[in-house]
Amino acid sequence: MSEPERRVLPATLKIAVGLLWAQGVALLALGVWLVIASFTGHPTDRAASITEAVVTVVLGLLLGALGYLLVGGHAWARGPAIVLQLMLLAIGYFMISAGVVWAGVLVIVLGLVVAGLLIAPASRESLGIR
Repeated sequence: MSEPERRVLPATLKIAVGLLWAQGVALLALGVWLVIASFTGHPTDRAASITEAVVTVVLGLLLGALGYLLVGGHAWARGPAIVLQLMLLAIGYFMISAGVVWAGVLVIVLGLVVAGLLIAPASRESLGIR
């Protein structure tokens, strides 16, 4: 039996997937920290605090799964990944409005970079998108 053919991913898609996975890991870590803080701290609303933690974990898992699907050549995963990256623009804006300018700018730049990498011609061609 022959070895299955390996897909060669362009650099743009490799970097985008790496950043998606890094975002996923960061959100998972944040979610775990929020769960721990929800139970060990004194939140004003414990239910809201736990919900925030669960949503954070789910988003982290989703970003990781989308990266995995993109590596597997599933072109449909590109759309949701781009939408999640564009949502970072709003999150970054509100971070800047709240006074955390450096983090807000970083979040906006990260969202734009990953979305741009996913839209790049080499990424599209690799996924079979015209």
